[in-house]
Amino acid sequence: MATTTTSSKSSTIFSTFLNLLAVLALIGILIVVALLLKEIHLISKDIEDISALLLKEIHPISKEIEDITTKLSKVITPGYPRDSINIQNSERSPWYVEVVKS
Repeated sequence: MATTTTSSKSSTIFSTFLNLLAVLALIGILIVVALLLKEIHLISKDIEDISALLLKEIHPISKEIEDITTKLSKVITPGYPRDSINIQNSERSPWYVEVVKS
């Protein structure tokens, strides 16, 4: 009977040790997840800042493109007062566009 009591105590101690180890592992996993979430939040903040800077840079460029498109649409639109476009091969560039007002 003494051996059963000793083995029962050892299995209880071993079981308690395993439970403690499992709790410590879960705490470690929670800490790692919290750190990863913090890093993800910081990275998303950086991405948000970079996006804002890019929008500040892109907005003037898109405005210029819009202005150029508006000017070109006035020239190319049929019925605009007798404007024509001559596209010629020249020394300056492979295609030189000249707007001729009639």
